[in-house]
Amino acid sequence: MAVPEGDRGHGGSGGDRVTHATESAQLDLIMSGHRERRAWALGVIREEMRGLYRERLEQWSGLLRDPPPFVCGDDVRRLLRRRPELDVGRTHNWLGAVWLRSEWRDVGEHVSTVPGGHLNRVRRWALR
Repeated sequence: MAVPEGDRGHGGSGGDRVTHATESAQLDLIMSGHRERRAWALGVIREEMRGLYRERLEQWSGLLRDPPPFVCGDDVRRLLRRRPELDVGRTHNWLGAVWLRSEWRDVGEHVSTVPGGHLNRVRRWALR
């Protein structure tokens, strides 16, 4: 944005405040758009994870030798590879919000097996 002619070269001038306010408003608008896209993506991802968990639960034998079903960040990564329109962030840190709802309970952890998972330990989640 161009600084008004009378405000050039004057440190701390009113033009700086106008420019800062305009930039701040633009940033708020951009961040609002990110939040809306992320909210949409989170809704879709949560629905997919609920469906995947229920599918695994139906297939589970219930025997003690078979671990109970779960979903985890690896499943989210696989979903993002299949549905890139859901990958709305430059980083994947925001995806932790998938599990923030009270419908999920933490059921342990395991070592990530997907590319990009770096063999890190990830939380396992199950529906309550």
